[in-house]
Parts: sequence; structure tokens; C-alpha cells
Amino acid sequence: MESSQTLKRLRIVIVVLSVLLVISLAALSATLIHFSGLQDLATVEIPNNIITPESLSHEAEYGQALYHADQMHNAVVLTNTSETARPRSETTIELYKRHAEDNDPFQVTNMFPGDAETRYYRVRVSHSADVTVHYHATIRPGYEKLAEVMMIRIQLLTTGQTMYEGLMRDMPESVSHTLTASSSTTSELEYEITAYLDTRVGNDYQNKSLIADFSWWVDGDGGLTPPGTGDNSNVIIFRIAIAAFVSAAVIVLLYRRKKEAQKNER
Repeated sequence: MESSQTLKRLRIVIVVLSVLLVISLAALSATLIHFSGLQDLATVEIPNNIITPESLSHEAEYGQALYHADQMHNAVVLTNTSETARPRSETTIELYKRHAEDNDPFQVTNMFPGDAETRYYRVRVSHSADVTVHYHATIRPGYEKLAEVMMIRIQLLTTGQTMYEGLMRDMPESVSHTLTASSSTTSELEYEITAYLDTRVGNDYQNKSLIADFSWWVDGDGGLTPPGTGDNSNVIIFRIAIAAFVSAAVIVLLYRRKKEAQKNER
């Protein structure tokens, strides 16, 4: 009688653990699928924003604009497409403790009156206190001629604010935005930066180039923290896998014990 009761209890425990094992395996599969999907949604990062004839194929791949190369003059004419007609890619800028500044080179060559080029930047700031993020376009020496007429419009899409619009050479030392925080967090700012030539610009500025450094920085490291990965997928997967392994091991042990109990009962 006692042996029969033992077998009954073992069957119940094995069934319960089997259900837990199935649930653990299902959760493990769902977790793997979930985090695999998140990786596919990662921000596209472009190492630089240099627009030259050599980079035409790269730019066309990301749908930034339609480019037509003048083989005779090795010139690049920019023809912008509408927002709805082309995907938008962003360059990611990271500001965190011991990395309080970042920049990205920008170059245009032989722009014509009415031409424009727009870039998008996502600035991620890891901080635990209030910080002010600064931006400035610094024109490199030797490229001042086109800067006399090159206009720039800086829009902070995060707030809908136009931070500056005017000549690139006349922009202030920095255009700034303050981020607030009372605990460790990662904030994001999304910039739309458009460089363009007015339609009234004369032909004297054709066949000219401009190279500038688009820079973001936070004064010192005050308030900045090391970046958190935010990715605990490995920990979650490990814990679920351990739970599934333990359940399977216990089921095997109980199944053996059940077999022994049945043999003794005979």
C-alpha cells in the first residue's frame, strides 16, 4: 500500500516537472526570438558623412539622395528626394564618462544654388545629473570660401525646436540643450542638420568644396556616467536554461526512482 502511494506521488511530481520543463523550453525559445528581433532593429550607424564621387554607391545604398556624377568635371550634383520616398538613416553619437565629446566629418563638393544635404544624428548621453549637450560645426582651414554662403539649419527633432538657421560660418560657439536627471539614465537627442545653398548664390562658388567637423560635447565629465548596455538577454537566457536543465535532471532521477519502486512492488 505504501509503495503504491509512493508511485502515485512520483507520477504527480513527474507530471508537474514535465509541465514546468515544457514551459521553460517555450520561454527560452520566445526569449531567443525576442532578442533576435531587437538586434534587427538596431540603429544603422554610418562611420562618416563625406560626400564625394567615391562614396556615391554607399550613399545610394542607404537612399540618402539621388546623385548624378558629371564624368567630365568629376562633379556631384545633389538631387534630394522626399521624406516619404526614401528611408532615413542616422549616425549614432555616444557621450559618456571619459568620452565627453564626439564628432563626425561632413564634406560637400561642387554644390549648386538650391542644393541641400540633410543628415540625421541620434545623440545618446549616459548621465546621472543635469548635463548640457553642445553642438558646433567647425569649418576646416582652407575651405572658407564656400562657407561664406553655405547655410545650415539645425533642428532638434526631440523637441521640434530650430536651434539655429543661418550661415555656417556665423553660427555661435555652440547650440545647446540641457538634459535633466536625478538618477543614472541614458537620454537621447535626435538632430536633423541641413546644409544648403540659397538659390541666389552666384556661380563664383561652384567647383568649391567644404569640409567641416560636426561636434557634440559635454563640458567635462560632470554628471556623465559609464554607458549601461541595457542588454540583460544573456542573464535571462542563462536563468531559463538552468531552470530547464534542473527540471529535466530531476525528472530523470524521479523516473528512475519510479522504475525501482515498481520493480520492488512486484
